[in-house]
Amino acid sequence: MKIAKQKQARNSRPCKIRNTLYLSIAKAARKLRLTEFTVRCRLHSPYWYNWRYLSIKEIEKAFDFDFKPKIWSIESKLKMSRPFFGDDKIYLSRYDCTEQTGLSHTGAARRVHSDKYPNWRFATPDEIQHALDNGLFLRS
Repeated sequence: MKIAKQKQARNSRPCKIRNTLYLSIAKAARKLRLTEFTVRCRLHSPYWYNWRYLSIKEIEKAFDFDFKPKIWSIESKLKMSRPFFGDDKIYLSRYDCTEQTGLSHTGAARRVHSDKYPNWRFATPDEIQHALDNGLFLRS
């Protein structure tokens, strides 16, 4: 049982919601009877301060093993997201934008699609290739 939880904690992103540990967003959503989208948004929102992802040290302490987070390559992230420009900076995805700017996911998406923000737009394939060549995407 312990080994199965360790394996699942390695493959998912454990979170803490109101002092309760959950192995993944999906398990938290099922237990709380919410959608996964709602749980994910609340985990990323600064207003839901008691909903958060566990840090690496907290995961190691809770599940008693050396945790090595899954590292996604830039190429695999590009397959799942659509890079865009916001205030003269290129972002690989909305998640990267929210971590760096503090905007919400929907706030970043609305700016990209809105005419009110002319300097927020999707990147062209040439601009994406230029960013890859120059290492402009953060390595995380």
